[in-house]
Amino acid sequence: MPAKPKIPSGKEIYDGIMREIEPDLVYENLGNLAKAHENEIPEAKKERMKRYSRAFKEYKKQYKAFMETLHREVQAYKKQAVKFLESQSGQKETVEMNNLESLILGS
Repeated sequence: MPAKPKIPSGKEIYDGIMREIEPDLVYENLGNLAKAHENEIPEAKKERMKRYSRAFKEYKKQYKAFMETLHREVQAYKKQAVKFLESQSGQKETVEMNNLESLILGS
């Protein structure tokens, strides 16, 4: 059988993409953002929110590309698996036909 494509969990996908875009927004940091920025001045918060907004837009773009690639990998695996199973089935049928032929000719 061909090797199965690795299908990461939703958290792994999110963190893997977001870590490169905006490390503040990885899963483990989300619960701590309010406390980490509690003394932030309004102008800095506004800038940070703009940065986060851009990060989520970029995340959506990269997530879409990731899912398209994963879909292609799964489809390729499916085709390879079907070919493998067909070849295994064909080999089994050949062996069965040879056995049947031997029985017929041996009688």
